[in-house]
Amino acid sequence: MAPGLRFTGRRGIGAVGMSLPDQSLSTLLRNIIADVQDLIRSEIRFVKADLWDHARGLRSAAVLIGAGTITTLFALLFALCSLMLALALVLPPWAAALIVGTVLGAGGAYTLRSGIRRAKRVHVVPVLPQAKAKEITQ
Repeated sequence: MAPGLRFTGRRGIGAVGMSLPDQSLSTLLRNIIADVQDLIRSEIRFVKADLWDHARGLRSAAVLIGAGTITTLFALLFALCSLMLALALVLPPWAAALIVGTVLGAGGAYTLRSGIRRAKRVHVVPVLPQAKAKEITQ
């Protein structure tokens, strides 16, 4: 027979027939408290790792938003420069500046839109599975 189990006199060894190893109640409580502490520590480590993953996603989105903003500002400068050249000279150089400003503005708008989309996909608050959420609320 396995250690820690005893025969109950019924049809075999059952849950009722199982006995705990010879430990004092204080030792059992100490072990339970240690297990709960380990569980809490591991959950905290998991949440920290999850938050760092989300922070990395936000960092890349912020870089794209910043790059898109700077590019859009340059587009505005080129558009203003082209307007100035068009009014001052009424010659073909303004057309070149306008083309450069338009292309730069389109690139900036695309970059800005990509950064905003990426930022919307990142969830800062960890998402709990529904079963875990129900368990916590009960």
